[in-house]
Amino acid sequence: MNSLIERLEQRSLLSASAYPVIANNASVIADNQHLADDKAQLASDTASYQVLVTGDKTTLKTTVALDRKAIKAAQAAVKADANDPTLLAPARTALENAIVKLSGDTASLKTKLSVDSADQKAALGMDNLAMRTHQGFLRIDTQAAGVALTMDIKRVSSDIAAIEARGPASTAILATLESDLIAAARGQAKPTTPAVMNFASSLTTALNSGGLSATQEAALAQDLIDVVNSGGAAAAQTQGVISGAQALLVTGGSSSVNTQATVTALEAMIVS
Repeated sequence: MNSLIERLEQRSLLSASAYPVIANNASVIADNQHLADDKAQLASDTASYQVLVTGDKTTLKTTVALDRKAIKAAQAAVKADANDPTLLAPARTALENAIVKLSGDTASLKTKLSVDSADQKAALGMDNLAMRTHQGFLRIDTQAAGVALTMDIKRVSSDIAAIEARGPASTAILATLESDLIAAARGQAKPTTPAVMNFASSLTTALNSGGLSATQEAALAQDLIDVVNSGGAAAAQTQGVISGAQALLVTGGSSSVNTQATVTALEAMIVS
């Protein structure tokens, strides 16, 4: 049984979506939402700064080209007016002003490009840092949820084993199973207490022949825990869990009548 529990825990760390109790964990949900927000912010900043920096480069290129064109025109005017002192002085002034403008425009636009590029690097760096931080939180919270799941499986497996070992379950065993299933329902949506009590009673009637191995008991426990944490799970996924539990009941020696009654009670614990 320990090897099965270890495999379940390892799988939970790799794919939380495989286990409703992990996927519906409040901290895991919050971490995933933070990650989604981080990705959206990164995409938004990337697009915004791409437009800004590209615009800076285009403006610099266009402005410098226009300034150089103005200088060439001013140089031509100086050459044309070289023999006319009245026109030459203002032509030279125009040339000097054009050169100064080129220098000023180049300096200011390069500064803007540099500042915006630095801001882009800083913003995207912060976005990526936020993503890495929340990814770390997600790993930690997923692992913690996996550990909790492991303990829940052990407790419910023990309850199932006790039912099989003692035949018709005592009131104490029945109460323990009910309590452990309710405690294992860790999502925001939970099955009703009467539904859990009815299922526990049906299960103790169905499983009284000791036909399940420890590995199968753990697998059935996993199925029961998945059902009480089925809120938000796809219908096909939950139905697959129900089918798996039904097959284990049959393997455990449950009659067709008791199996159907237990499956019906199990379906009543599905939460939306």
